[in-house]
Amino acid sequence: MPALIMWIIWKRRNSIKHGGNVTLNNMIWQVQDMLRKLLKSLYPWMKIGKEDWPHMVTLLKEYKPRLHYYYVTWKFPATDRLKCNTDGACRGNPGKSALAFCVRNEFGDLIYAAAIGIGIATNTEAESMAIKEALGFCQSINL
Repeated sequence: MPALIMWIIWKRRNSIKHGGNVTLNNMIWQVQDMLRKLLKSLYPWMKIGKEDWPHMVTLLKEYKPRLHYYYVTWKFPATDRLKCNTDGACRGNPGKSALAFCVRNEFGDLIYAAAIGIGIATNTEAESMAIKEALGFCQSINL
């Protein structure tokens, strides 16, 4: 909110500096309108009309976010196939990073696994390097 209000004050300052005039009521309306637009873009499922400030504050106080969850399971690879899972992680972004991957057969038995510290990297770099290492291993054993 402070940034939004400061932006409206800055716009008023520039308008007055260049010969325009913005009233206090107009500034309040601009803040409310910008907040309404921000809320509509962040929370499109919320019913936000032309409420005044107290109604918007009440609406936000009473808001309870929807929780979404998915049931995720690991699936065995098809017959005569192998499955390779990769992961890269970092502490901080960038930060101290590592990668890991494992290869399993159609019964879920572990064929090979590796974990490597890679120094300072971003999370995207760690994930990408994990895929590269896994592909390199698979290529080295002619998969």
